[in-house]
Amino acid sequence: MSDVIIIGGGAAGLMSAAVSARNGNEVTLIDSNAKLGRKIYATGNGRCNFTNLSFDSDCFRGSSPEFAYRAFRKFNNYRLIDFFEELGMLHREINGYVYPNSEQASSVVEILLAELRRLSVRTVTDEKISDIKRKGDGFLCAGADRSYEASNVIVAAGGLASPVHGSDGSIYEACRRLGHSFVTQVPALVNLKFKDKKLSSLAGVRLRCGLRLFIDGEPLYSENGEIIFNKDNISGIPVMQISRFASYAVLEKKPVSVHIDILDSYTQDEVYGLIRERIYGVYSGKKTAYETLTGLINGRLLDYMLKSAGINPEKPASRIKPSELNMLSRLFKDFVIEIKCPGDFSSAQVTAGGINTAEINDTMESKLISGLYFAGEILDIDGACGGYNLQWAFTSGYIAGMLK
Repeated sequence: MSDVIIIGGGAAGLMSAAVSARNGNEVTLIDSNAKLGRKIYATGNGRCNFTNLSFDSDCFRGSSPEFAYRAFRKFNNYRLIDFFEELGMLHREINGYVYPNSEQASSVVEILLAELRRLSVRTVTDEKISDIKRKGDGFLCAGADRSYEASNVIVAAGGLASPVHGSDGSIYEACRRLGHSFVTQVPALVNLKFKDKKLSSLAGVRLRCGLRLFIDGEPLYSENGEIIFNKDNISGIPVMQISRFASYAVLEKKPVSVHIDILDSYTQDEVYGLIRERIYGVYSGKKTAYETLTGLINGRLLDYMLKSAGINPEKPASRIKPSELNMLSRLFKDFVIEIKCPGDFSSAQVTAGGINTAEINDTMESKLISGLYFAGEILDIDGACGGYNLQWAFTSGYIAGMLK
């Protein structure tokens, strides 16, 4: 019988195991994958952006983001950096994003695994825990062919995102049987699929722009940066940042749209002037509408915008009407994309929603059952892009691992 069983060998589970074992507990870490830390290897395109030097009020999201901020104050980004440096891993900061100095996600996993070996943590892989039951003052965790007993259990089994890395929600029913409720889970940090199939003609186009998310006709969230048009969706960091809000709105059957400002560093009047100058300028001559505006934005996007404004790209620039020019300039500043739905969990980087944090103490212990703890993505906390989700996993894992 162990002092602590940890279910899930991702970032939260590995951190919990190290901290708990340092506190003198006999720890068993169980994971359904053949390899521990599997999802960590894929983060940051294999570079593992594990935290950020900048934190504000929108870094953590959920029904009660303050739950995460209270935890963060106990184990913040600088403490996490120090933790890894004490284990021997240097870090590198790029525009506030913090990576291992090697810029290899494997460094994070390997240094944690080395610490677990030093602390004699028992690890069990290729084992899926299907149930958790009370047994006396402790717990009985049922695996495929055998059961495991412990005085305490930390559930760090992840969310529903990226199931290829082993997070499939198979432990959720066991958590419900123990009395815990879940805030509805939706994909977050995910692409957004558009309704208009004609937009597929822009697949491969990259665009630096401003964008606003409209829900039920109201502008609610703004971002800027590079977005990418794909065959049936838009993606890129700005899109991912707003995706959790779009996911919940779609679930609630509210109309969702993304409004793109193609030339976000210019005002509406300035955009009108730019287009007018090129179309009616001294160099326009016998050029077509497309030719006069070439170089202003991406060529394929320009062709699409001209057609959307009712202008044949081959139309002589001299024949463009003021009303058409006005329409085109407005489209440049407010290109509306109606959203059908978010991408599914297989394409999402993280899960929004999870175990209701109102049922969890600030120690990450269940308010319903003593000795039962939760950490990481399984809780109703998700982060923005930029290392915040890994920071949450490590923070909550550290605090859960401090159990007595």
